[in-house]
Amino acid sequence: MEPLTFFVILFGSSVMAGALGALLGLGGGVIIVPILSLMAGLSILAFHQRSGPGFFPTSFQAVVSGAVIGKPYAIICLGMLLLALTPVVRVALSVIFFLVQRD
Repeated sequence: MEPLTFFVILFGSSVMAGALGALLGLGGGVIIVPILSLMAGLSILAFHQRSGPGFFPTSFQAVVSGAVIGKPYAIICLGMLLLALTPVVRVALSVIFFLVQRD
């Protein structure tokens, strides 16, 4: 299969999986994994949960300790956590400064 054709099919199926997953209340992986397994010729076992990194942090302490050790998924989770907390902290500090200055 041509790379461009593969990309177009992958993009279209990802959009379809996201939309259908949102409508049905399912995760997109329920729809995209069978499509990818058929397109790439991979076994569904290749997408099984236990075939992943073997470490996925589920608490703040696990994220920080994994990032200190240098585990890639922990570093990605730490980055996502900081990305989500940045606007929250910004709004909270703005409210505090607004109340202190009584502006």
